Amino acid sequence: MTIREGNQKTTQKLWFGLAPYKIVFTNPQSWLCGIISGLLFTPTTIFAMIWGGAVFQEDKSLSFHFANIASALIPMGWVFGCPLLGYLTDRIGKRKPVLIGGAIVMILAILLLFFLKETGKGNSKPVISA
Repeated sequence: MTIREGNQKTTQKLWFGLAPYKIVFTNPQSWLCGIISGLLFTPTTIFAMIWGGAVFQEDKSLSFHFANIASALIPMGWVFGCPLLGYLTDRIGKRKPVLIGGAIVMILAILLLFFLKETGKGNSKPVISA
């Protein structure tokens, strides 16, 4: 065996190991799934990890402790919501309606969170602000 033959075998092994990735990365459905997942995951992650504590403290008048607990409940929603929605999609046999419904619920929840303001520190009645 010459050095050239050894290099060719090593190259063939390398490409053989990457073959499954080629299948995934050339499939348009994989790209669509990745983009949709990223667009749904990013807003909740950014809100929970960056702005969540400050929003709950300043806008909702929560203490530091309860503001951080409220922010930590967002990933807990993923823990319970993802398997439940996965079961629902398997049960009805369609993924698109569940995906669209989840996105709509997320958008409504974020809009309510930002536009539903407390009237005062001791008053628990929310009002919608413009």
